[in-house]
Amino acid sequence: MEEKIVIIYAHRNRDTERIRLSFESLKKQSSKNFEVVFVDYGSNAPLTEDLKKLMGEYDFVSSFFLPVAQLLWNKSKALNYGVLQSKGSYVFIADVDLVFHPKAIERLDQLKKPERFFLFKMGYLDKDTSTCLKQLQSFDGLKVSRIGEMNGMVLAPRGAFLEVNGFDEFFHFYGAEDVDLFSRFETAGYKEGKTEGLYFFHNWHRSFQGLEDDIVTRNPRIQNIMRINQEHYFRNKDLGLIKP
Repeated sequence: MEEKIVIIYAHRNRDTERIRLSFESLKKQSSKNFEVVFVDYGSNAPLTEDLKKLMGEYDFVSSFFLPVAQLLWNKSKALNYGVLQSKGSYVFIADVDLVFHPKAIERLDQLKKPERFFLFKMGYLDKDTSTCLKQLQSFDGLKVSRIGEMNGMVLAPRGAFLEVNGFDEFFHFYGAEDVDLFSRFETAGYKEGKTEGLYFFHNWHRSFQGLEDDIVTRNPRIQNIMRINQEHYFRNKDLGLIKP
């Protein structure tokens, strides 16, 4: 099996421009030792047509469009599907809001180890900075509004994902599916690797938490879902589960 790094995106009904920006940052990588698996989990029909055209512009992308618009958004299922489609030895979980520093893949190549998983810092860009990403020529001096220590990004051997049965598909919408996975990696015997430097930046968007609380919308939601997800994560941790 190749030592290539497979970058996996899970997506539903987001704007194509931020996906293009993420792919463009990958196009400029100093190391080309990667491929992308893009999983669309039930986006609306007009958007999927635009996405298919976009995917055709990048030869490093393999895309999968799952016709599951009738199901609730489940990032865990989408990412697990992507892991099963991947063929490289190492998997990096990305996000459609992610913009990669030109040496990001080079850094991932230096870090990868069969017995470890690695978490990364994220530089969050404010709205004004994000609007300038199209014209960005250099990451030197790029100002971030804050740096996040915990996020969904992880580099791990593909075998580690298979050993723990991937993400727990109980989790819906957003929250806790990532920390649950990291916890089960550790329970299975994988060590968390320490990383330094800022190689990943978050393209600004409005917060999803509470975004639609006061408006009428066709998008389904579950009251207290983040609290429910958190309780499920604590349950898995207390039980010492490896496979959910």
